[in-house]
Amino acid sequence: MLAGDSAGGYLALALAQRLQRDGQGEGDVPAALVAISPLLQLAKECRQAHPNIMTDAVFPAKAFDALVALVASAAEKNKVDGKPEEIYEPLEHIKPGLPRTLIHVSGSEVLLHDAQLAASRLAAVGVPAEVRVWPGQVHDFQLAAPLLPTRTPLPTITPTPTTQPPTPQPSPTLMPTVAPQTADGWQPIRSGVLIREMLADPISKIGRVDVARIDPAQVDFHVRYQPEAPLTVHEWYSTTQALVVINSSFFDSANRAVGQLTSNGRSDGQSHERMEGAFYLTGVGAAVWPLRGWTKPAGLQIIESIESFPMLLLPGGIVNPDIPNDARTARRTVVAVDRSGDLLFIATRSSSFTLHGMAVWLANSDLDVDTALNFDGGSSSGIAAWTPTGVWGFDSAGRVPAVVTVDVKVLGTIGPDDGERP
Repeated sequence: MLAGDSAGGYLALALAQRLQRDGQGEGDVPAALVAISPLLQLAKECRQAHPNIMTDAVFPAKAFDALVALVASAAEKNKVDGKPEEIYEPLEHIKPGLPRTLIHVSGSEVLLHDAQLAASRLAAVGVPAEVRVWPGQVHDFQLAAPLLPTRTPLPTITPTPTTQPPTPQPSPTLMPTVAPQTADGWQPIRSGVLIREMLADPISKIGRVDVARIDPAQVDFHVRYQPEAPLTVHEWYSTTQALVVINSSFFDSANRAVGQLTSNGRSDGQSHERMEGAFYLTGVGAAVWPLRGWTKPAGLQIIESIESFPMLLLPGGIVNPDIPNDARTARRTVVAVDRSGDLLFIATRSSSFTLHGMAVWLANSDLDVDTALNFDGGSSSGIAAWTPTGVWGFDSAGRVPAVVTVDVKVLGTIGPDDGERP
């Protein structure tokens, strides 16, 4: 087993890749890899733009400027064939067959970016990867273990054992590819996430509707909000390194949410009379519910949420009779739930639909939609999804202050009562 903390995480992953490259078979690769608060990417831009750059108690943004300068200087001094040594980025060389990986990371440190990106790329090529996030801790907090009383239980660092011998991984020479489409047009891009391109008008075969279907049990969702620094959807995608990103609800000229929005434990905006529904992240998953005619179950914990309007389909797949049936068309963004409980992110590339037309299209489609809520459309509409061959979807024409992201599922989060939760 290989293990490393901080920059040692970079060295551990790079060594595993070297052993994989130079080895003769499966036995030449370590059985497992453990990384604690790992720095796994030398490029600084995405890390410096991560929201945790404001909460990291150890690394300010300028620390990564210094790191990049130091590495570049070392590469310049170490000439290979008369040229500076090439800077190695382990996350650009992820292949099937690497050891199963366990990552521990603080919830407030900026290296959470590296942990989530690594887990996403490992999982995409079939390598078991688990991230355990520790809220309220600092970078590499495990180093303080000797200072704790001996009776204090310490976190488990060993990867979860398997009851059966690990199955052989695909040949390391194979590069990741997009899985073939299913018979109904869905294209799996990783476990629990599928994408599909549909036609706005199947008869005339015009207009493209991009759809992502997500199993809430296999991923995490987040409402991300930064009114002081709005981004296009593809910029949000690059910054967050999420699996899927879609624009969300409406905002005013100051980029503040119109309607209530809760993100990362903070609420903004206020409930507006036009708001008809909300996207909720709860203690048991994600859902779309109308604001009227629905009562929150007792004890249900709402973690993040975003209100919007109008409801396009009411529960049961019923077209909302109160949608204005006017002739205004625009690009549309929709969040929906199908009858199996999967989430649907839907966006149209062109001004193909009125609001009423969008609702009718959803009701008549084969998506089996139960409930659907309209998000902000027009220049705000955009969707991005990770695939092994590049980003899928289309960018928003303007910058938006809030998005919903689909992220690699984090396991074993530590709660406020110090208990480890799945």
